[in-house]
Amino acid sequence: MEYKIYRSVCDIIDYLYKDNKDEYKKFYIKIIPKEMKSIHGRYFCNKKLIEVFNLSRPYNHIITTILHEVAHHIDYLMRGETKIDSEFNKIYIHILHTAINEKMIKYDELKRTDDY
Repeated sequence: MEYKIYRSVCDIIDYLYKDNKDEYKKFYIKIIPKEMKSIHGRYFCNKKLIEVFNLSRPYNHIITTILHEVAHHIDYLMRGETKIDSEFNKIYIHILHTAINEKMIKYDELKRTDDY
C-alpha cells in the first residue's frame, strides 16, 4: 500500500515541479496501524519519513494526511525548515488542487475530512 501511494504522490510531484523533483521524491511512507487521538501523521525531516496513523479513517482522509506531510517535506527542502504558515499553505494547496485534478482524491470527499 505504501508504495502505491508513494507512486501516486510522485506523479503529482512530477506534474508540479520541474526543478528538484527528484529530490522532492526522496521520502518514505510508513503506515502505522495505531489509532492516535491528536495526530493523523507526522514528518521527520532528518529521516525524510512520513508516518501515517488512524487507518480506520476513510481512504481520502488518509491520502489527504499523506499529502499534508509531503507538503512539509517539500517545504523543508525549499526553506530548510517547515511550519504551517502562508508559504507552507501555498505548497499544500497546490498539491491538493493537483490531486483533485488528477482524480487522486474527490473534492466533495475532501471537504468532509477533518484535517484538510
